[in-house]
Amino acid sequence: EDCGGLGCEDLSGLSMLEILRSTLRFYGTTFAVSFISFLIGRKTLPKVYFVLADSKEEATEISRRTFGPIDWMWKIFTRVSDEEIYERCGFDSICFIRMLMFGIKVSLVATLNGTYLFPVYANSGGTFAELEAVTLGNVPDGSPRLIAAAIACYAAFGFALVLLYRELAWYATFRHRYLSQPRIENYSIYLKHIPRDMRSNKVLEAFFRDITGRKDEMV
Repeated sequence: EDCGGLGCEDLSGLSMLEILRSTLRFYGTTFAVSFISFLIGRKTLPKVYFVLADSKEEATEISRRTFGPIDWMWKIFTRVSDEEIYERCGFDSICFIRMLMFGIKVSLVATLNGTYLFPVYANSGGTFAELEAVTLGNVPDGSPRLIAAAIACYAAFGFALVLLYRELAWYATFRHRYLSQPRIENYSIYLKHIPRDMRSNKVLEAFFRDITGRKDEMV
């Protein structure tokens, strides 16, 4: 039978703690090997990981910053600003990165909630043992300790809403800034399914003059 990717070990009869250890052993080893391989490849095969670094036409200041073998893990957050990513990599890139950071921040709040939820659950008087004792299922029905779970929910949801409010304000500002740039895609109209008898510049110009009422020269 499919054993869930844990190296096809027999997990029957194992406790939750033993299953967690087995899971960490398999996935932890896989992650460690992959991460070390990435660090080695990043140093020995730079052209694979820094594709634009040597390109005179397409390379940007950001793409030339390779940082060190280890310090890149924090310098990419501290040495590269949102403004630079916006200017050099485009609006879609910074939006994608900010959404990833949004997820990290919300996950961090959920993790911090666990610092007080786990002790509350474990000492709630439930019948579960080991890892199951630090779950919400260990709290008896009607226990006042369930208030802790409600507080954690409001903390996580409230923080997420505050972040969303800030992100929407940022998005509106930078979206307007992006659309106001003198870029051809910001001032162009794309048409399809044009009738055959209108597929000429003169006919299309006359059509748009008629519907807009413009008398000046149209480009």
